[in-house]
Amino acid sequence: MPTEPVFPFIVGCGRSGTTLLVSMLDSHPDLAIPGESGFLLEMCASSPTPDARDALVQSFCTELDTFDRFRAWKLDLNDLRHDLEARHPADRVEAMRITYAHYAASEGKSLYGDKTPDHVLQIPELAELFPEARFIHLIRDGRDVALANLDVPWGPTTIPAAARYWQQRVSTGRQAGDALGPKRYLEVRYEELVADPSSVLHEVTEFLGLAFDSAMLHSDEAVRRQFAMSPDPSLDKSLLLPLTKGLRDWRRDMSADDLAVFELIAGRLLEELGYPRAATSVSLPLRMRVYAHEYLLGLLDSGRRIRRQLAGKTTP
Repeated sequence: MPTEPVFPFIVGCGRSGTTLLVSMLDSHPDLAIPGESGFLLEMCASSPTPDARDALVQSFCTELDTFDRFRAWKLDLNDLRHDLEARHPADRVEAMRITYAHYAASEGKSLYGDKTPDHVLQIPELAELFPEARFIHLIRDGRDVALANLDVPWGPTTIPAAARYWQQRVSTGRQAGDALGPKRYLEVRYEELVADPSSVLHEVTEFLGLAFDSAMLHSDEAVRRQFAMSPDPSLDKSLLLPLTKGLRDWRRDMSADDLAVFELIAGRLLEELGYPRAATSVSLPLRMRVYAHEYLLGLLDSGRRIRRQLAGKTTP
């Protein structure tokens, strides 16, 4: 069986700058990365039996076309179907590889990748499905991420929720990365990407086995392409601005109480990542409110786990 080309997955907590990184990588002359999928694992979850293999392409294309995010890729579904039929995929995983390769070919490129931030929670599953997968985890100071998430309609609506959101996704991604090892997992800092994109992109391309190309430093066309495929372009308007440090800065924009609350919840992870804490003191009433809130959330989570366990039991 021929070796599959490396399949990069760009992951990270939402609003960490993954679209910026992907726009740069998508400017590489050999690499094409479509808009966020969100359907990849769902589509690959089931493979047909041998008896149903003849119907694989038709069922795969029919289901794929139900996803708005796939339609945002602007592929001709009939062309994709003919490509799949010509290459006889054995299962849906292989059909998905062909789909990404078809997208890359439509952009005149030979390699493909995926950028779906929520895949940071699904690295083990993706790594098993795609042995050729390589994961690039973009990490940004959680305090800036929290502020960015409060600005979007689908994100956390409070600082405590934003702190947990960032902490869970970053910690889960790092734990999965530790298990995979450095040959399949790389961490990149958003702050370093903005400050010195050339150095970071050299590191990323070396990790992927690609030659560095200065075209990645001139990503205007790719930015417009990613912007057009965004699930909500209005939330990615900053992509259209020149590369600028400090567009969002918790030092300037976060209140003292919000800073203290965020660091009470996620301060340990900030320190592990080398982001120093900044809150000088936390009042006892504020501390008690946060701890009480976290305790109640813990009880709710425990209750949900118990209900799931009970629901999964069968009567003898």
